[in-house]
Amino acid sequence: MPFTGGPKPDFHIDDPLYADAYENYPSAPFKAHQEAPGSGGTVNALVAAYFPSPTPYDLNPTWQAVN
Repeated sequence: MPFTGGPKPDFHIDDPLYADAYENYPSAPFKAHQEAPGSGGTVNALVAAYFPSPTPYDLNPTWQAVN
C-alpha cells in the first residue's frame, strides 16, 4: 500500500523502480507516532552473526590506531 501522508517529493516518477526524491528536509516533517511505541519494558533480540567476534581492543593494534 503506498504511503500518502508524507511531504510532497521534489522529484517524482510513476515508474515503481524509482523512489521519490527530495532536495531539502521538509519544514514540517510527518510524525509517524503521536507517542512513543511500546510500554517501556525489556526488549530481547537475537542476532545471527555469521562471523567471528572482533579481537578485543587491548589486543587489536589496528583498532587502537583507528582510535
